[in-house]
Amino acid sequence: MFEIKIDESQLRFIESNFDNLKGKMPNALANAINRSMEMVKTEALRQATSKYTIKKGELSDSIKFTRSSGGNLTARIVSTGSVIGLDHFKLTPKTRGKYKKTVNSIVKKGEGGSIPNAFIAYSDGRLGAFKRKSTKRLPIERLMGPSAPQMLGPTNSLPDLEEFINKKTEERFFHELSRILLGIGGRKKI
Repeated sequence: MFEIKIDESQLRFIESNFDNLKGKMPNALANAINRSMEMVKTEALRQATSKYTIKKGELSDSIKFTRSSGGNLTARIVSTGSVIGLDHFKLTPKTRGKYKKTVNSIVKKGEGGSIPNAFIAYSDGRLGAFKRKSTKRLPIERLMGPSAPQMLGPTNSLPDLEEFINKKTEERFFHELSRILLGIGGRKKI
């Protein structure tokens, strides 16, 4: 959970000195929060893909974004999902072959290697890395990596993201105020 801090004395000073800002501050702040949260999502994806060998799009699909409004100045980003198959990470070979090849996987950049007794196969319509559960031919189990929330939310990156959120929200808020003061970007009434 993150807390965005904006100096209330600055808000009162701005609102009291500029007549055309009266009543527009909550919407400006909501716009700033929403834009900041989009930037946070992008930053979290950038941090995760710099550590893991997964594509940004696969992680992005797991993120749900609840937007802020003038009446409710809260926004939320939540990542949900279960563990992800190794085939979504760096996996070699990528296809089934005639000859037995060693299966190698790199989930976290700089780490990984060969997986003993693993093979590439189709199961339930999915191509992936599998292992046998026993010495018999069947059943087999799909080899999995971490989930999207595990990759996106390591606790050591949260303080950096909180500082990033506060900085970007303040920047965006003053940008929104300047747009209102200059009359930029509004819809024309006919």
